[in-house]
Order: sequence, then structure tokens, then C-alpha cells
Amino acid sequence: MTEREFGFKAKSIIQAYYLGFEKKHIELTNIFVVWVSKVLQNNKALLATNEKDNFYFEVTYNGDKDEFYLDVYNKTKNFVISNEQVVTLDFKFDEESCITTFGFGEAINRLKACKKVARRGWNGPNQFVYYVPANRYYAQTEAAKSIANEDGTVPYNHYMALRTTQGTISTWVPSVTDCLADDWYEVN
Repeated sequence: MTEREFGFKAKSIIQAYYLGFEKKHIELTNIFVVWVSKVLQNNKALLATNEKDNFYFEVTYNGDKDEFYLDVYNKTKNFVISNEQVVTLDFKFDEESCITTFGFGEAINRLKACKKVARRGWNGPNQFVYYVPANRYYAQTEAAKSIANEDGTVPYNHYMALRTTQGTISTWVPSVTDCLADDWYEVN
């Protein structure tokens, strides 16, 4: 069986699982192969969806018996352990070191609740996004002064801001990858 054929069949199995056990239809395009491997006549894949149920799936094809196996996991915890911590064995598993991850929809909800969020997939340290509500600021430039209100302020709409790794603040618009990612977490 080719990797492409196996991927399609694995997604179809997940789709059937949702229909049978979760009583809802999920499109194949909303099921993602995260990892896949083929050894001899056997295949294995790890799959995820964009559903908010925290399910993670493992589909195995046993080529000797010509049958598939489905394992359904519910992610409960997510820990970040740096390579340095592993090398020095300086890490522990407790609630303080646990990071709960979520999708972009939940990230938006937390931003609107004035929380800071970031992605595990981002490389920069101390980088996060926060929500800036609509307000006004005192005009600082000639261009801003030319459009300022009588009190010298310029109104602005709400937006998302990014604290960069350099410590500066920029306006921020998410990429498609950011919107589809499920590795968002709340920054304390």
C-alpha cells in the first residue's frame, strides 16, 4: 500500500469514528496526518483534527492480516523540556511545568480576556501576542496631527500586538499556519 493510499484510508477511518462515536461529520480536509511510517508491509500514522476535543489518533495497518487498528487518545497534558534540561536531568513533571495547548479559536478567546498567548512552534524567546482594545493616542507626528481630533488625539481600532524577541512591540496579523496550529498556550 502506498503512503498516499494509506493516508487516505487512515483519514477515512477517523471520519467514520467521528460519525459513529461522536455523532458528527468531519471533512477529510479537517483531518491531518502528523506522522507516518512504513516498515515492510505495515503502516502507521498519527493523525489529528481541528476539532476542540483534544483527540489524537493512531492508525496501524497490519499487512500480514490485511487489517487496520485504530487507537484514540485524549491529550491531557503537554510539557516543555529544553534540551539543556534533559542533558543535565534538571526537570520535573508537575502542574507548574505543564503547559496546556489549544487551537487558535481558544487563543482568540484568551486574547479577548486580556491574556497573553504564544505558540510552541515559535522559535523566539519571550515572544507573545496580546490584544489591544480600541482607544486613542496623542498625535506624535505631523501626519497624525493633521488628522487628530480637537483634543489632539487620534482614534484607533482594536488590534493584536506582538512582543518581539527584541522586546519591541509590533502590530500582528496571524499567518494561515498560526490559525491552523494547535500549539497555542497562555503566557503567564
